[in-house]
Amino acid sequence: MISIENLSKTYQIGKRHSYPALSDVSLQIEDGELLAITGPSGAGKSTLLHILACVDSFDSGSVKLDGQELSRQSPKKLAQLRGTTVSIVLQDFGLLEDFTVLDNVMLPLYFSKGAKKEKKARAMELLQQMGLAEMAKKNAGQLSGGQKQRVAIARALAGNPRYIFADEPTGSLDSQTAEEITQLLLELNQKGITVVIVTHNPELAARCSRIIELRDGKIASEHNTAAS
Repeated sequence: MISIENLSKTYQIGKRHSYPALSDVSLQIEDGELLAITGPSGAGKSTLLHILACVDSFDSGSVKLDGQELSRQSPKKLAQLRGTTVSIVLQDFGLLEDFTVLDNVMLPLYFSKGAKKEKKARAMELLQQMGLAEMAKKNAGQLSGGQKQRVAIARALAGNPRYIFADEPTGSLDSQTAEEITQLLLELNQKGITVVIVTHNPELAARCSRIIELRDGKIASEHNTAAS
């Protein structure tokens, strides 16, 4: 479970200007939930997601991941959480395009224990699940947008995370490919993974069990959907 209380985050722009990305946000995300975070550009959606995924810090408030207060964790512990408990999927895929597909999927496993042979087998298993086993030796830059997003999801699953945070995962895809990626995320949630999706797409949001709308860094509304 994720518990957020009075979370605030301000970005400093130069010496004189600042931008409040999040202001006094309180929220609880249950285990196994499928949550959509919506709102206009600049509302704080991605900032919230990056904090939950342990890739960004915050100024005040509390964020507890399975009872662990994130602000009290060392950089080493946060890196460990990113490799084993949480994963993030980005709109621009975040792949190393000059690396092979297999190497991209193996990236989260490089700092974990186990033989390289086992890590490679895990990565190949995930590529098989994504229907991309035959692409393993190709450079990521040679793939289509939909294929890149599947690789990104495979990489996110490498460490067997309990939480997946997806930032506009279908935003740069055509409608058919977007539907395929949506189905993948829904299936992962059905397997028990907590999935939080930032999206501008109302149809995707409606397929989640709950929608949180952010505006000006604050929660403007919250409601369950027909999918819940």
